[in-house]
Amino acid sequence: MATIDVEPLCNYTGWSGAGTEAPTTEVVRTPEAAPTELVGTPGETVMFPLKIPAGETLDNAAWMIGTESLAMAGDPPSVLVSGRRYRGRLRIPNDGLSLHITDLRLEDAGTYTAQVNTDKSQFTRLFTLHIYVPATMPVQASSLSYCQAKGLILLLVLGVLITGTVGVHIMASKPLKQD
Repeated sequence: MATIDVEPLCNYTGWSGAGTEAPTTEVVRTPEAAPTELVGTPGETVMFPLKIPAGETLDNAAWMIGTESLAMAGDPPSVLVSGRRYRGRLRIPNDGLSLHITDLRLEDAGTYTAQVNTDKSQFTRLFTLHIYVPATMPVQASSLSYCQAKGLILLLVLGVLITGTVGVHIMASKPLKQD
């Protein structure tokens, strides 16, 4: 992955000094990091990991799904659940650096946001949760009973015998060519 230094661009004024117009400031923002993709299946647990810069400590993290406030993790870690559908299913470990959703449901899929405040910085982490229903185990074809198998073999043999007899009879009934 290439790294681009955008700091000089952030201070770009867009003014060449010529003319009478006052300088304008144009702020160039770096694009947000792509969301972390997470995959779960109904009934399982998923963990949303928060990574904070080295040397920083977590003050608090606000978790949301879409625009709905979900939970707040602080020091000490506590879970304040505002969404009814998540009650009893959210956990934040003692370090506060992850969110766990237990007993996943199909409707849990979506984009989750963590707004993080540390002792030195503020940042946002995005997660996209996909919920997949595993394919059901293939249904094994029931085996034929002994009688059914014998009946099929008998039908097959009779079919061959009848076809052979008819074929022999047709062949035998043709008049012979005489020159």
